Amino acid sequence: MLSLSNLRLPLLGGFQLFSGRNIGSKSTVRISNLRNRPGHRKKKIRLGRGQGSGRGKQAGRGMDGSTKSGTKPRTGFEGGQFPFYRMPPVLGKPPLNALEYTIINLHQLEYYIRHEKLDPSQIITMADLIKIGAVSKIKDGVVLLGSGKEHFQTPIRIEVSKASPAAVDSVNRAGGRVTCVYMSDVLRKKYQRFFQFNISKTTFDFINSLPFHEKEETCRLMKYFNVATPISFPPQRLLNIYVRKDLGGFLSIEPPETLNEKHDFEVIKLLKSK
Repeated sequence: MLSLSNLRLPLLGGFQLFSGRNIGSKSTVRISNLRNRPGHRKKKIRLGRGQGSGRGKQAGRGMDGSTKSGTKPRTGFEGGQFPFYRMPPVLGKPPLNALEYTIINLHQLEYYIRHEKLDPSQIITMADLIKIGAVSKIKDGVVLLGSGKEHFQTPIRIEVSKASPAAVDSVNRAGGRVTCVYMSDVLRKKYQRFFQFNISKTTFDFINSLPFHEKEETCRLMKYFNVATPISFPPQRLLNIYVRKDLGGFLSIEPPETLNEKHDFEVIKLLKSK
């Protein structure tokens, strides 16, 4: 007769039921009767615990070397010799006068406007971008790119150092305006230093304590922050950015003839070359 005392049932999860103890004529099934199948769990090999274990002393890793202790070498490591992927020659060289711009995209502006960190009714300057943490450091200026132009519909007026044609076109279609202004190296360094743009009594006291020549320069800087008008003139190699209307250059507001009279360069030839 089949009884529970001599029944072995395979269960899920690697458990099986062994026959319980007989108490009189009855058999009991308890949690203490459940255990893993034989061989279900492999016993861990302990390394470096004496020669009698078979894995003592060097623990199967050999004598000395980088594989004795530590992890495996990284992919492509050739034992310290010059790697194969570095053998081909490097062609070309970076330009000497390359400029490094801090990037800001349209979808980032939309995010800050939606969270009321930027006021679209006011002119958004690079000072505002530093103030809200949109950019942390300006090395050679801020460039506006067109990532997120498909969903950008807020009319804004923004001043940056450089902008892509896609970003300028998207802002213009939304009813806004992009103006590319130039900052000299001296102004840009002070731009990093004086980013408290709401002039307080402490700032006025600091300005009054400066010598006359420093006070004049600082007041010009504060005027730029408040009025948002550029006070620097770009060098010859950057004029192709600031005289073009499709890129929002601040020099494109004046006619080329006026610029030719004020400054000694040929703006008309520069525009025709583009």
